Amino acid sequence: MLTTPEILAQEERLVDWADRRLARGGQDLGVAGDDELSGPQREVASAVAGSRELVLVVGPAGAGKTTALAPAIDQLRVEGRVVFGVAPSAAAAEVLANEAGLASDTLDKLLIEHRLQRPPDHRYDLPAGATVVVDEAAMVATPRLAELADLADRRGWRLALVGDPLQFSAVGRSGMFGHLIDCYGAIELDRVHRFVHGWEREASLQLRRGNPDVLAAYDHHGRIHGGSRRRMEEAVVDAWWEARSRGERAAMMAPTNESVVALNHRAQAIRGQAGEIDLTGPSVEVGSYRLHVGDAVATRRNDRELRTDRGLMVKNRDRWDVLVVHHDGALSVAGRTGTVRLPADYVTEHVELAYAQTSHANQGRTVDRSFLLFDGPGDTRSVYVPMTRGRHSNEAFVVVEGEETAQDVLAQALARSWIDEPAIARRAELQQPETVRGEGDGDGRLDPARLREFIEREHEINSMLSTAEQRVILFGEQVERATGRKAELAARLSAAKDHRDRAQAMRDQFDRPLVRRLHRLELMRACGDLNQAQGTIRESVAELTEVEGRLPAIETSLAEAQSTLRDRPSLERERHGIRRKLDRDLSSRASSIADDLPDHMLDRLGPRPEGGAARDLWDEAASRLDQHASAFDVSHDYRHLGQSWRREATAIAVSARAVSQACERLDRSLGRAPAIEAPGLELGL
Repeated sequence: MLTTPEILAQEERLVDWADRRLARGGQDLGVAGDDELSGPQREVASAVAGSRELVLVVGPAGAGKTTALAPAIDQLRVEGRVVFGVAPSAAAAEVLANEAGLASDTLDKLLIEHRLQRPPDHRYDLPAGATVVVDEAAMVATPRLAELADLADRRGWRLALVGDPLQFSAVGRSGMFGHLIDCYGAIELDRVHRFVHGWEREASLQLRRGNPDVLAAYDHHGRIHGGSRRRMEEAVVDAWWEARSRGERAAMMAPTNESVVALNHRAQAIRGQAGEIDLTGPSVEVGSYRLHVGDAVATRRNDRELRTDRGLMVKNRDRWDVLVVHHDGALSVAGRTGTVRLPADYVTEHVELAYAQTSHANQGRTVDRSFLLFDGPGDTRSVYVPMTRGRHSNEAFVVVEGEETAQDVLAQALARSWIDEPAIARRAELQQPETVRGEGDGDGRLDPARLREFIEREHEINSMLSTAEQRVILFGEQVERATGRKAELAARLSAAKDHRDRAQAMRDQFDRPLVRRLHRLELMRACGDLNQAQGTIRESVAELTEVEGRLPAIETSLAEAQSTLRDRPSLERERHGIRRKLDRDLSSRASSIADDLPDHMLDRLGPRPEGGAARDLWDEAASRLDQHASAFDVSHDYRHLGQSWRREATAIAVSARAVSQACERLDRSLGRAPAIEAPGLELGL
């Protein structure tokens, strides 16, 4: 890893800055309307509305961060305290403004206003004590974050950094948001609200952690498809077209610009065939595209001089429909912010078709249905982000080759994590004693005891988080139901008591010697009503007592699960460090095996292919076999061992499954039946 003293110094200043601010503490403040928030959402709202100088918030996709921010923003305004929002992109700033009701702009604009030799514009001239909410904080480059920290100190602003370090990071040097969370913790929004289907809420969190086992759930629900490039491109566009025809908001995305261009051409052609756009009419050639009246386009550069008829600026990644293609190459377009004429030079440089966009461009976007064309190398983020954009469904269309399956390709991506790690974090790791780092050999290979310790700890973290996530969903729903039922029973009891009192009064009125005979029917009705009301009261009291009796236990279980998830940022950072060591161990083993092919490995896997993807899969299978055998001291004779591991949830079973899956991928790539059994659990040397 290459770095410079200047980079290290900048990152160290950021850590010192955060340490000072967090050490000074502050008071949280209750906000109006927080009864409708979940526990962590309420905690976020109270912290942002309070007096802490620095608030760190982690919000997975669909966890309701803007829902949590909105009441805090309202509370700050009620108290006459200034609050302003910034984000790395104009599109993200617009989402923050619309969903949280917060005046917002890009972070760059705020910083530039305070770099100039003149006083900043009044909109950005925030007073001391103002609260600046930074959304998508994980996408803020380290130099920008450092500049904002210095500016906040000079101006006396509070900062609330909100983001998800497990989504896409900034282009350029970044990773400090995740590092601060790792060092100091954060308030974590632990319940996902975006998805219509309950299974997908839990599955999205498993996907976020890179757990390949969750792919089975997506496949079971028909969300994963595989095939050739041509078939997958056609399938993505057909699915998008069907959703669009139903009036749903749909997003097509792909990891590379080349694939995005291909999808855009197909989408434009299908619209032309349907008569929605006239492909023979006026048009303008722009880069890889020819734009026509009716086309959906995106602007790719912020331009504060270009204003719509509503006075709003043209922003990067704004979406528009083409109204007119002018003779000089200019376009008149209409979008959510109004209509505007884009000059020819702007069109040539900064306009493109927008039926499909890159996965990175869609971060922060929410639609009804999301369709991902996955056609190349990627990591957890390249699967997690696009597969969490849709409320109703998220589907992956995976380009496969040979005998590999779509799940194989996605599993390999989930096994990778291309986190931009700050230099100080890597330095701290390298400065640890070798025994602490767990690097038994200089080449990164781990000794057996340390290897097993890391595998078991990784499994422990995954199990802790998975169990806590499930419990938060389960007990959260139980608390909501019990609380709702308690309110219903209280209302029912109150109504029954009123009904009883009225019936009692009527009975007392007519149950007298001189009146009883003349009002026999009224008296009978009053007695019946009284008995019914008393029965309802008894039933309501009994059920209310039962609900009130079990509610504290449920709330305690929910609080325990939420407490575990509050440690998730640091646990996930620890898990990432462990995974990095285990991956280096695998790489070292693969190199050693390739240099001196062991007979037992050749017997189990067959000859090592000469090159290409098959050789990579052979190396992966061999290194996983060797790692598993070393960690758990199991025999190299795998062929006749049982497969009870398939039903187990232990660390050794997880390791065995990883070996089996690697071997199955190799077998499929070579077009052969499974050649070996998975490594067993029960036999040692």
